[in-house]
Amino acid sequence: MAAVLPLAVPPAARALPLPPLRGDLHILRVGSFRDGSPRFRIHDALRNRYFELGLADVDLLAQWRGGESARAMAARLAAASEPTAPDVDDILQLRELLVRHQLVDASGGADFAALREMWRRKRLHWLAWLLHHYLFFRIPLVRPDAWLVRLLPLARSLTSLPVRLLLCALALATPVMLAREWDAYTHSFAQLLTFEGIVASAVAAFLAKILHECGHAFVARAHGVRVPVMGVAFLVMWPVLYTDTSDSWKLADHRARLRIAAAGIATETAIALVALFLWTVTPPGGLRSALFFLSTTSLLITLSLNASPFMRFDGYFLLSDALDFPNLHERSGAMARWWVRRSFWGLRVEPPEPHGTGMARFLVAFALFTWAYRAVVFFGIALLVYFAFFKLLGIMLMLVELGWFIAMPVWNEALAVWRLRAQLRPRWLRLGALLAFVAGGLTLLAWAGEVRSPGLLAAVEETRLYAPVPARIAEVHVRAGQQVQRGDVLLVLDAPDLAYRALANDVGIARLKGELARVPASELQREKSLVLLEQLAEALSQQQGIREERGLLTLRATHPGRASDLLPDLAPGRWVHPRQLLGRLVDTRSAQVRAWVSESQVKRLSVGQPVRFLPYLPELPAIEGRVVRLDTTGSRLLPHPLLAAHNGGALVAAQNTRGVWELHETLYQVDLETRGVPGPATLAAGQLHVPTGPLDALQASARQLLTVLVRESGF
Repeated sequence: MAAVLPLAVPPAARALPLPPLRGDLHILRVGSFRDGSPRFRIHDALRNRYFELGLADVDLLAQWRGGESARAMAARLAAASEPTAPDVDDILQLRELLVRHQLVDASGGADFAALREMWRRKRLHWLAWLLHHYLFFRIPLVRPDAWLVRLLPLARSLTSLPVRLLLCALALATPVMLAREWDAYTHSFAQLLTFEGIVASAVAAFLAKILHECGHAFVARAHGVRVPVMGVAFLVMWPVLYTDTSDSWKLADHRARLRIAAAGIATETAIALVALFLWTVTPPGGLRSALFFLSTTSLLITLSLNASPFMRFDGYFLLSDALDFPNLHERSGAMARWWVRRSFWGLRVEPPEPHGTGMARFLVAFALFTWAYRAVVFFGIALLVYFAFFKLLGIMLMLVELGWFIAMPVWNEALAVWRLRAQLRPRWLRLGALLAFVAGGLTLLAWAGEVRSPGLLAAVEETRLYAPVPARIAEVHVRAGQQVQRGDVLLVLDAPDLAYRALANDVGIARLKGELARVPASELQREKSLVLLEQLAEALSQQQGIREERGLLTLRATHPGRASDLLPDLAPGRWVHPRQLLGRLVDTRSAQVRAWVSESQVKRLSVGQPVRFLPYLPELPAIEGRVVRLDTTGSRLLPHPLLAAHNGGALVAAQNTRGVWELHETLYQVDLETRGVPGPATLAAGQLHVPTGPLDALQASARQLLTVLVRESGF
């Protein structure tokens, strides 16, 4: 139903003749307003649109004479001693409403010219029309009124008292039965992310939406409302089924319209409830999967999309009909604009509609929430169309979306405020501008004050202890936290396989030496002497290698330090693997810091620049240092697992097909020198803080913006 709000009347219209009314209009009595006064609606059958009027407007239409001026009509009604004689402005307001909504007979030349001029102003270029209408257009598919009448008895039987009692019983029993298989139900959500799950969800959503629209249609037909068409609408190229129930505005009882609006959600909820109950009693298989998709799809779409009152879906019409407040979005938007102009710009005018304090506050709050919600939705749609098409078309469509739905309303409101600038009294403007300037300056200083990047605090020298071969621990000479010196024995390992190889090699050497000792006594041995000498040399080389490997089984300290992170069950007799970390030897006499910065941040650093590192561990103090090395080439590989976001760090990384963790941006390594700072016993993550100035921050932001523009302009 079209919004009926106060219209601006040009002064020249007072002397113009009133246009005659169209002969095909119907005036319907549809109940009463909140104050008890009668409510009427004009039905424009040609466009199937409805316009709401009060008793005073209907009285004027009853006395309407085409060709008569507004002044003459007001004088005639005043002379007839009408109890509430209207003035000229009331008549002109009604005239503007009738002309604007094309409810007048335009057979006369002047009226036809006025309507033609309105059509010309609204006419768009074909490109502008295409850019606007690709966002939303409808395609009628069927005219269901005839078969709705034939199937209405069946639909009534599905809403009979026994069926409603059965649904109530299912609503009580299903949660209990679902709780017993909750793990299986939640694990089934993983199927929604597969290709088969997406296809099945689309089919289930299609079936559920068909039944959803049938729910609207059957309830409307049960109340005697004609359903002229059902079809599909495309919302940003996304198909959405719709049912035309505009004739429900003929109903005097707003609760009947409420039942029509709620029928779709009620139908999908009932479908989800039945499907969910059948899922709990159906054995695993294809049917159970289909029931799962049907239940989840119905619930998710109903709760996330249809139930929202901030878009023109079922939730909006439910709220509008529950409040008996037609055109809720338009009228609440007008109230919110009035409130903004009065509160922020000091415009002292009457509100567009008289409401009580509570209702006025609700309308303003609802409009503000609606604007915020729509801004988020439209911004998401802009991103969707940007990524859905090739880059050039995606950028154009994104700009159209942002311009039409976000920038244009703001611009129109700015123009409206500018036209009223002579009436504005914004006492807060100078103070607000000063506060905004101060807040912006403080924000810039806080933002530009420091560069913060992830880093690691570690000892300058650190040794990690590993077994050279699969071995068994023979002796343990160190304990956690113990200070050791260079050359001290830490662990002694035993490798039986290595001992067996050494014994076999010794036996081979003894055999070869025995054969070489018999060379002078045998002609055959003399011929093999050279071969025996080569075999002996190889065996002696193997013996030396085994001896060196056995020497590696004794783990010694390569530098002074403290033993850290030893295995808790490090004891004689335990077997260890070469890739298993046995412990670390940390030289805690001095520390080093390594940080990783972005491309824009590395340009704001220089060798010798003083910096500060703040560890995350509260027991570690802040560390002052200076930059000693800056990488000139960056890397996208995760520098250390401790810095990854999934481990509590600040870097977002993802595994590639080879299992390597990669970052979303290139990072550059920065090495810091810290003097007089003891090394930590274990790695400590933290943040590198580099003092900078506002100019550096602005330059870095400009470079980042240019980088994004260059990247996105690459077609």
